[in-house]
Amino acid sequence: MGNTFLTPGHDNIACLLSNDGRYTVSALRTLIDSRQNVTVTPNQVNWLRSVPSKILCFVWRAAMGRIPTAVALRKRGMTDIITSCSACIDGEEDSDHILANCNFSREVINLILQWCGLNNKVFLKVEDILAHAHAFGNSKNMNKRMTVICYGLLWGLWHHRNARLFKNAFTHPYFVAESIKVNVYFWLNHRGKGSVGDWEN
Repeated sequence: MGNTFLTPGHDNIACLLSNDGRYTVSALRTLIDSRQNVTVTPNQVNWLRSVPSKILCFVWRAAMGRIPTAVALRKRGMTDIITSCSACIDGEEDSDHILANCNFSREVINLILQWCGLNNKVFLKVEDILAHAHAFGNSKNMNKRMTVICYGLLWGLWHHRNARLFKNAFTHPYFVAESIKVNVYFWLNHRGKGSVGDWEN
């Protein structure tokens, strides 16, 4: 305290992450991304207000393969973990497998694509799903809706995977797809700027 000198005037606090001294979330995110081994391009994750923050954070982490899957936990030193997928028991449970490449996930994805009036597609990685959402549609509104649907899809698959592991609740892909539709509808209708209409439409 002996080296502290008080001077008259106003205090001034500046953020060192940006040139103008103002703190922004995007500046912090750029710093975090620059220190990761896996880079995520800004176009891969769209931070929409329609989607709850915890789901946006989950999608961002899933895109980098940073969610706590069995393979990730094994790499972190938890040796007593079974790494086979709890749905298909046919592959290693990493983020790409359980969210895109598992037979269970593929069935749910195809049900959601059919709901959107689209043909079935095969996605091998989370990155492929995000790229599909990013490139979809001829208008900003169509692109936004497909992005929200894809984020809801990823979150729904993760949520039901956790229910399978921790509650022994194995849900049929049809009901997983139905719960994703409900979430997406409520996000768009109640968190978005405008109503998307009634449930039937």
